[in-house]
Amino acid sequence: MTERKDKRIEKKFIVSFNKEESDELGVTRNLSRSGVCIDSETTPTMRQEVALAIAVPGEIFHLKGEVIWCKQAEDEKDTIPDSIGIKITEAPVEYLNFVEYLRHQGIEPGKPEF
Repeated sequence: MTERKDKRIEKKFIVSFNKEESDELGVTRNLSRSGVCIDSETTPTMRQEVALAIAVPGEIFHLKGEVIWCKQAEDEKDTIPDSIGIKITEAPVEYLNFVEYLRHQGIEPGKPEF
């Protein structure tokens, strides 16, 4: 198993992403400068390019990425959301600075920042 390029920060934020012709909602499980893991009720196609909007307190970051893995829930009642791994291909400097701020603050996992 290869080691990740950037350390992931476990933090929950609301995120929207496009799946074909519609926008879907999810919650970040973790994020870094180079990738994000999202829990969602829907799963996009592998290698699909997606536009993301991550809502953090006081700001929304617009990113572009590529779906690099999907894990569908094995729960028959669908109470466990699917997980999506996205490689970030475009991000504004403000997002990169925000992630660095979180990393240096040692933010611990918590409830969603709704």
